[in-house]
Amino acid sequence: MDWIGLDWYAPSHIDIDVSAFLLGHDEKIVREKDFVYYGQPSSSNFSVKFDKSMSTIENQQFIINFPNIPYDVQIISFALTICDSEINGYSFEEVSKIHLRIVNGRSQDEMAVFPIDNSFSKESAVVLGTLYRYAGEWKFHAVGARFYGGLTDLCDTYGVEVDVRPNTQSQNETLTNPTLVSPTQHTKTIRNKKDQLLIL
Repeated sequence: MDWIGLDWYAPSHIDIDVSAFLLGHDEKIVREKDFVYYGQPSSSNFSVKFDKSMSTIENQQFIINFPNIPYDVQIISFALTICDSEINGYSFEEVSKIHLRIVNGRSQDEMAVFPIDNSFSKESAVVLGTLYRYAGEWKFHAVGARFYGGLTDLCDTYGVEVDVRPNTQSQNETLTNPTLVSPTQHTKTIRNKKDQLLIL
């Protein structure tokens, strides 16, 4: 099993959530339980899950079990969102030192680090990168796609229905029984071919 580590620096008043979307060829969520976030810490068959140990390196890590990923999952997208951004008005303009790190689980060797450009304005969600299948192997794209509608906007793009309710806990964007929907908005991704990385 390998690790995907996500790290950033943010002022203490900003809460940042991480998420992973397991997508098909059409870049839409495959199953309801294949959206990994604070309320659902693992995918449907546990092939992608939060590392619950306390990392001393990144703010959050995902554990990826590549052999167990269902074949209909062709893309895994990793994102950061700002909690309650639609209420508090916070954005990634105040966040810096964002990066994604890939670690070989067997050797513990760092395979690659992808820093994300910090020239943000009022964005409240960002896709850091995606793993994708190509010719029977997994590769990686550094992305940096930006969204202005927080987790709701991100979920709309990937076909996950979001139920946004008044804040009753630390996160305002509450997903209750997420269901598949047709997205109404797409965000153009920025992909640099030199950032492709063979994982397996």
